[in-house]
Amino acid sequence: MKQSGVFLSLSLAFFPIMSTAQEFSIFCYDQQEDEWEWSENKQVFDWPVMTQEQPWENSYFKFVPISESTYKSLDGFCPQGSVAQPAEGHFSTWKVFYVTDAQRSYFAPGKRSYHNLIDHVFLRFSDVLLKEDIERISHTLESVKAINGYRYSYIEGGKREMGFIAQEVQHVYPELVSEHSESGYLQVDYKGMIAVLLESIKQMDERLTNIENKQP
Repeated sequence: MKQSGVFLSLSLAFFPIMSTAQEFSIFCYDQQEDEWEWSENKQVFDWPVMTQEQPWENSYFKFVPISESTYKSLDGFCPQGSVAQPAEGHFSTWKVFYVTDAQRSYFAPGKRSYHNLIDHVFLRFSDVLLKEDIERISHTLESVKAINGYRYSYIEGGKREMGFIAQEVQHVYPELVSEHSESGYLQVDYKGMIAVLLESIKQMDERLTNIENKQP
């Protein structure tokens, strides 16, 4: 496991901004005990900042830019031995603060969640030499009928989106749904849905071809 409290320089190029955020809460991370808790100070900050991503070896982690004066104002939010970290809404996804002032910039200490860099750019190892127990996906057309596409907005806010309801996907393709380790909410593997939809299109094409061949 990588050390979470090491300060990093800003020599690596930032990834593009991934999502905007307006409201931030603070949680406290105890580096020695590897435990966290919400700050006793329930203040919610309305900072005009954005969550960004920083490459780190073969992965990346997320951070929130903040001025050094604002960061120092958080000193009293956490007990001694713990560090303050940002959380969007009511969820902690192990972001850290990126602190800046007129003379220096640094990543504040805290626990980070490292994400696979290859998955992030939608490229995954798919060589047959890396796989076992390979099975062709079948009967997809009937299964897909049980899944609907929706337009929706998240309760926490954000732009209008399109996608699936995790519970519907879980009913027919449980391997494409997992539970978020912190919040307990369900999340969908949208990349895996591509294979399902591809086989559905091929099955539909086969049915249409059979109908055309039967016509006089």
